[in-house]
Amino acid sequence: MTMTVGDTTGVPCLHTRRLSWEGALDLVAGRFVDFYALLSVPSDAPLDTVREAIVAQRRVWEPRRDDPGEAERDAVGERVRAIDLAEVVLLDPEQRADYDEEWHGRQNGSANGAAAAAVHAEAPAAPADARSDPAPVRVQSELLTLEPQRSNGTPSTTSAEVDAAAEPARTALRAGDTARAIDAFHYAILRHPHDPALHFELGQAYVQAENHTQAIGAFESAARLAPHVPEYRAAVGDALVHLGRPGEAIAVLEQVVAEAPRVPYHRAALAQALHDTCVHEMTSLKDGLVCLTTADQARLVDRLTGRALSLLDPDDQSQLAQDIREKHELARLAVQRAWRPPLPWWLMASFAVVIATGFALLIAWWVGLVALAVLAAVAFLLGLQPTWWHVARAAREADAIAEP
Repeated sequence: MTMTVGDTTGVPCLHTRRLSWEGALDLVAGRFVDFYALLSVPSDAPLDTVREAIVAQRRVWEPRRDDPGEAERDAVGERVRAIDLAEVVLLDPEQRADYDEEWHGRQNGSANGAAAAAVHAEAPAAPADARSDPAPVRVQSELLTLEPQRSNGTPSTTSAEVDAAAEPARTALRAGDTARAIDAFHYAILRHPHDPALHFELGQAYVQAENHTQAIGAFESAARLAPHVPEYRAAVGDALVHLGRPGEAIAVLEQVVAEAPRVPYHRAALAQALHDTCVHEMTSLKDGLVCLTTADQARLVDRLTGRALSLLDPDDQSQLAQDIREKHELARLAVQRAWRPPLPWWLMASFAVVIATGFALLIAWWVGLVALAVLAAVAFLLGLQPTWWHVARAAREADAIAEP
């Protein structure tokens, strides 16, 4: 997803460089981040104060991203991503209002008020070795989060709560505002990070926005949370197809089809991946068409299209089914031998007449006929080649093959 990270000295604005909420969610790992403690500002701080605190935090932590220690560098990266996420949420009035409601609920519902107060800006001073900004990152990171209430190891949320959190995103998506829908889904996931359906819906929003790379990340998150739901992995495969990575898609979708062999959507997605792999492996021509120019290509396309046809209904008349049948027939014809003149007709005929006439005049007429028959046999054998061989020769002669 892409959320704005603008100049922190002014009002944030949309840019092409955008913040990944997925990275921020990896940071919180299911915990609720206390942005006010992170920035050391009160919960009612005005926008200018929050903005100044973000700038100050970045000045401290950004230079430390090149720390030579890998563990320290990763921890600093988490801190910077948390600051980025705080900017996104706290500088947006609507998102901040939702966040404040959640924040106050967690503060009031905490069984340990002292632990909640420990992260507040006005808490008692930390030990001397952790008082300044360059303090050990891990110690501060643990203080910046409040654990969500859990029951038997799972978040204590209900379907109604999740639906309520996702409703703004769904409304925006129905209205065609994919950018706002994506932002809203990310915020809903921030509040309910363990709900796989929210991650799946986020992926669908990315697909609608034609951002299939981010969609894969969202679908994979859903699949990790609910590995027993094949639809989530099928969505990963479908997105890989749209990204032009059919080989990876086949590996994912074959497993999905093996688990749920009767689902038409899964079978069609795998057939599409197999078809696209065929197109990728065939020779591309400058006019945008593809053809078979090697025996290996013909065998591969025959095998892949055969597998694809086994997934589709024999009566399927969709464009995909027609394309697969066409390429399967093309592969079958490509390996059959056919005769084409190895040289232009006029050149072959002229050469044969000269040779036959010469033998007839110098030796005897029947010798000329024998020479003519031998030349015809040689021409036939030279021209009798697999169809793919003739296609490759014609394409090279016409300079029709596109550069790889």
